Amino acid sequence: MSLVKAQSSESSMRFRRAKTSFIERLYRFSIKPITARKLRVLTGALRRLGLLSNPRTTSSSRIDRILVAYPGSNLGDVILMMPMLEAIRHEWPAAELDVVVNSRAVDVLDRIPWITSVYGFDHGAVRLPGLSSYKCIYNLISLYRNSLMGRDYDIAIDPRWGRDDFWGNFLVYLSGAPVRCGYSGVVEDGKNDLDAFFTKVAIGGHHEHETLRDLRVLSRSNLRIDSPSDVSIPTHPISSLISVSKLSSENLSEQLKALCERPYIVFSPAATKQFRCWPLQNFGLLAAYLRSLDAISFVIVGSEDDSDLCDSLVKQIGHGAVSLAGETTVIELISLLSNAKLFVGNDSGPAHIAGALGTPTVVISPFPTRCTDEHPNSPVRFRPCGPKVAVLQPTDPLEPCWPSCSWDEPHCIAQVSVGQVAQIAKKMTWD
Repeated sequence: MSLVKAQSSESSMRFRRAKTSFIERLYRFSIKPITARKLRVLTGALRRLGLLSNPRTTSSSRIDRILVAYPGSNLGDVILMMPMLEAIRHEWPAAELDVVVNSRAVDVLDRIPWITSVYGFDHGAVRLPGLSSYKCIYNLISLYRNSLMGRDYDIAIDPRWGRDDFWGNFLVYLSGAPVRCGYSGVVEDGKNDLDAFFTKVAIGGHHEHETLRDLRVLSRSNLRIDSPSDVSIPTHPISSLISVSKLSSENLSEQLKALCERPYIVFSPAATKQFRCWPLQNFGLLAAYLRSLDAISFVIVGSEDDSDLCDSLVKQIGHGAVSLAGETTVIELISLLSNAKLFVGNDSGPAHIAGALGTPTVVISPFPTRCTDEHPNSPVRFRPCGPKVAVLQPTDPLEPCWPSCSWDEPHCIAQVSVGQVAQIAKKMTWD
């Protein structure tokens, strides 16, 4: 009996050692960087096997189909990209336009009639560190095979400026379009190895807003005859988003229709990170001040995960406040924001929607004004577009943060006072 146990124990140990060895080898493989050369070799092999279609080698003078690939885009990115999509529509009105974005943003573009097809992309979570890029590449190949293969694109565009962890440039390469354009890797990290995915490489874009970068990728790639300096950020509401809001207003629930019949202000107190959240009690104090100016209601918006936070704010404000956290679709949110008297919130998707709709929008940012404007949190790069947008920021970060806030709770952003926000809100809405 003891001999059997000893053999069983030895077998278990061999299995554990083999498993450990396999995981270590897999991890060593996973941390090797993915290069453009490896992906081009992989693509070539899959094409020879007939699993991917071959690229078109010649371009036509007539543009029939265009692909815009931005698989890593969140809701705010999609709103900032809309002027570029409108420019493509203006330049090639007869062409079919397909767009790849993050799955959570599909519904917004899907309501625009001149966009032919919108495809959602999910990065796909993995447990083993380092494998996320490989999973992303696998999902992009699957998306191409299942949805895009055979579309025969004439132009494929990756508007992303700088590092793209979701490999939109590779999807552009997979498309096989004879004209493939995007920003060079040298604009951010000085490396141009991924430029091999493109036939036309755009240079420039430093110290520019993302909407300008998206728009100027067309002229910087010589796809438009105008120069980059002729392109500017729209100072009017984004027309395609306005059309979405009008369509969505027709299909609102009775609760939302009743809500939209009286004046209301929208608060959005949540954000993806705690340091991006203005202290909740400040929203309550701001509501008390705004209510002293006018008999008005307050609508608190957020995701289902934000329900407790939004409910807490409703309790602070009291009568006339309602939380719709987790109770609206993105389309319903667009309609709600289009009818609002004022929007106040953190740097998040709802702020971009409100600003682009032309709703008076006050955004509170944790990013200090004295820090580099190329930082991912900088409003110089990512502030909402629109004619009535104000962004309030602290002047300097609080210690020990640098160059921007890195705290796990509201910190640097707390330097923006209720008085500052109240003054701007009053000026934008009542003066």
